Formats: sequence, C-alpha cells, structure tokens
Amino acid sequence: MRPPGLAGCVRRGLAGCVRRGLAGCVRRGLAGTPPSDSVPAVTGGDLRRGGETAPPTAARGPRPGARRRLLTAAAVILPIAAYLALRAMLHSDAYALAVTETVPVIWILVDGWRRRRLNPLILAVAAVLGVALILTVASSGSALPLKLRRAVITGSLGIACLASLAGRRPLLPALLETLAESGPHRITALAGSLRARLPEHKAVGLTAIVGLTLIADAVAQIALALTVSTTMFVAIAGLVRLVVAIVGLGACAMYLRTARPAAVPSG
Repeated sequence: MRPPGLAGCVRRGLAGCVRRGLAGCVRRGLAGTPPSDSVPAVTGGDLRRGGETAPPTAARGPRPGARRRLLTAAAVILPIAAYLALRAMLHSDAYALAVTETVPVIWILVDGWRRRRLNPLILAVAAVLGVALILTVASSGSALPLKLRRAVITGSLGIACLASLAGRRPLLPALLETLAESGPHRITALAGSLRARLPEHKAVGLTAIVGLTLIADAVAQIALALTVSTTMFVAIAGLVRLVVAIVGLGACAMYLRTARPAAVPSG
C-alpha cells in the first residue's frame, strides 16, 4: 500500500482539529490510519473457534479518543485557571502571568536536559521569556512584555522564513529537521514525519505559507496585547492562535492539492 502523501496528511489534520485537538489530529493524519476510537483493533484473541467474532470486552480505562479530548481541554482550561488562581493570591496580573508562562518553558527545558536534546528554538523561547521577565520587573509590574513575547518569537520565525526565500534556500525543511532531532518529546515524531513527506519542489511555497501564517499570528497577538486586558488576553489568545494555525493548515492543504504535478498518461 502506498503511504499517504503530505496533502492527505494535512487535510486529515485540518478536518478533525477542532473536534479532537490540533496536535492529536495532525499525528493521526501523518500516520495515515483512522482514529483509534472509531475502528477497534482486532487481534487473535477476538476470534472464537470456527471463525466467529467474540463479543467486545470491557475497556480498561478511558478510550484514547476521550483521553485526547480531555488533554486538549486541559491544555486550554488549565492555564486560564492557573492564572486566575495566581492572580487572586498575588494580586498582580503581571506576576500571575509570569508564573503561568514560565512553568511550561521550564518543564520543556528540563525534559530536553533529561533527554540531552536541548533544541535551539526552545533555548530562544527561554531567552525571550527571560528578557520579558526582566522588562516586567523593570517596568514596575507591567504585563505587556509577557503578552508580547509570543509575538516576538512567531514574528521572528515568520520573517526568517520569508527572508530565506530570497536566497532560494527555504527554511522549512531545516526547521523540521531541527525539531525532529531535538524538539520537545511530542513534536519530534510529528516533525520527522512531515520532513520525510515534504516534497522538495514544494518547499518554497510551503515555507512562504508558514512564514505568512507565523507573521499573522504575531500581528494578532500584538493587537490583543495592546487592546484587551491581561485576563481577557489569557482567555482568548490561545483560541486565536488555534484559529490562525487552522487557516495556515488549510492554506497548506490547498497549495499541495493545486500544485500537484500533472500525472503522466500511461501507454
């Protein structure tokens, strides 16, 4: 059986991203398999003598699809809940946001150190966070540097992607290789699969789409940081990032479908 192409992977990732979470759906799309919670696996123990199918056994714990949905919901709700709880205890928007933003970065750094794979992008994220924390303290507790830190990261990556096209050396393949070699644990397999399925002749177009998507995310984050309160920013910034990512994935899928080379007629 021919493995699924990159266009099918991205389309499958786009189709179920809202229902099951962006990370899990892209992984399923790359794997080229149906969701594990919709098609039960059949093993030798499921068959009786004579070829009859045995009745299904009771599940041991939550189903994989339900567990993924719970993790996705937790990833959205827990940062907001943590920020609100810390804000009530510390009586400061900036310091509550600082703790909420710092803990995940420290966790990723510790995980990379344990695996002896510190990704340069993660180190850059940590450095930007450190600068934002210093500016927050120096500005007597302003939360604006912390709200702008993601825009600095995504905007810089987007500009780098577009700038790489001027030298005809698209950045996307190198970026995927870096993430596949030393990225966070849950991203390495995804980045490796994407890199293996990335057509070289389409790297320029995909790098342009990714660059524009990252810049759009940075612009949206800056607009939110300058116009809404810190509490509202924490509540909706993640949703805005998800929407921008969905649009970017849709653009990649459309490009891969329309830019597909014409088939050579047989005979």
